Amino acid sequence: MSNYCFLPIYKTFYAFNITLIEKVRHFDRLHKHITGDILLRTSLDSFQYIINAVNSSNSEKAIEIQKLINNLETINTLLRLCQDSKIISKKHYILLIESLDNTHKQAKKWLNKYCKSSEQNSTS
Repeated sequence: MSNYCFLPIYKTFYAFNITLIEKVRHFDRLHKHITGDILLRTSLDSFQYIINAVNSSNSEKAIEIQKLINNLETINTLLRLCQDSKIISKKHYILLIESLDNTHKQAKKWLNKYCKSSEQNSTS
């Protein structure tokens, strides 16, 4: 296994996905196969961006992290749609959003770290 498994962002997002899978499992048939599939696919694709960022050169890390952030924002929107459509309860929505928000904050800090790093390298 690579070193990405030990990253706090990976662990936080992994826990989010465990909860998300459990909640999607309880969607009704229509929403499970439409909204649930999109949610899970987008969320699982986000793992690839974490892995890519870890394995990329510093100049490419920011691109992969930005892709991750974009996916997290899509997931946020889909979860809000689920809550507004009463597919998930407000309680479950809050649980998922808090976990997703933690991942989003970590991704933003990670992005800022590599943006500052690349700015310092370009001025040197």
